[in-house]
Amino acid sequence: MNRLSPYNISDPLVRAHLYREWREGSQDWDQYELSLDEIAMPEKVALRYHGTPNAKLTVAVCAGLDDLRDTMTPAKMAALPPNTVIRERIRYYEKLEARLKELNGND
Repeated sequence: MNRLSPYNISDPLVRAHLYREWREGSQDWDQYELSLDEIAMPEKVALRYHGTPNAKLTVAVCAGLDDLRDTMTPAKMAALPPNTVIRERIRYYEKLEARLKELNGND
């Protein structure tokens, strides 16, 4: 699985916490203006900003997109985390998920 994919976190409830973080954004993240040619293609934004289309789910969540079949709002400013932050937060939640499974006895 891709290291920038939130699907590395198998528990949807734990993954939802990551999504909430991404939706809230950070002042440290770059603001990216969504152009008209990108509104239906978060992978295009991911390729332009992150250098890989594999971060498309991050882009979609940060842009407020709930369903990948919908379109993003053109000219909207989306706070996008750098690749290092994406990976760091995914790893954090992977470890949290493992710890929760351990505490619940679900190895």
